[in-house]
Amino acid sequence: MSETARFEEAARRIVESSCREQGLEVQITDPVVVGKVAAILRVGSAAPAGGDPVRIEAVETPDGGVDRDRVEHGKEDRPLAA
Repeated sequence: MSETARFEEAARRIVESSCREQGLEVQITDPVVVGKVAAILRVGSAAPAGGDPVRIEAVETPDGGVDRDRVEHGKEDRPLAA
């Protein structure tokens, strides 16, 4: 099973459990509710004005070096040499 399939299965189980705990249906069939949810999702997915992200800082290495997409976490971590 792919990582995507495992993620989708885990998400499905979480949604089903949450709905069951709240006494809600897993699937929404009311067209009015579906329309309202779709409108919320469309607004929430719109890019910020000017296309610039809000409150997101650029991530750069301190010395401008390249790590070749390798990330290690350990007590000896430090900026990579250029």
